Amino acid sequence: MDIFKYRYDAENLKVALKCRYLHICPYGFMNTNGNYTPREIVSFVRKADFTELPQNLSLAASMALATLKDSESARECDLMIDRASLADAIYESCMLARLRTQEDVSS
Repeated sequence: MDIFKYRYDAENLKVALKCRYLHICPYGFMNTNGNYTPREIVSFVRKADFTELPQNLSLAASMALATLKDSESARECDLMIDRASLADAIYESCMLARLRTQEDVSS
């Protein structure tokens, strides 16, 4: 996974969630630069199964879907997704830094 592409995954997820709520086709609003294709993201949203996504984003997507159904607050959903995407990127970058440090020590 490319952590620099997490923002595109988050954007696409937000689009797919909102478009599902509005009953419109999301593909014209989605970006193809993410780790997941627009079709994959839409499939996750349709099935309400986000287990393929990074951990924080997966949890936030489930919460955002429920929030959107209950409160219709797209802004709140955006914040959930953005925070989760950032948390996953930070976590992954820390893990990569640890791996590189361990490789340097063992060399």
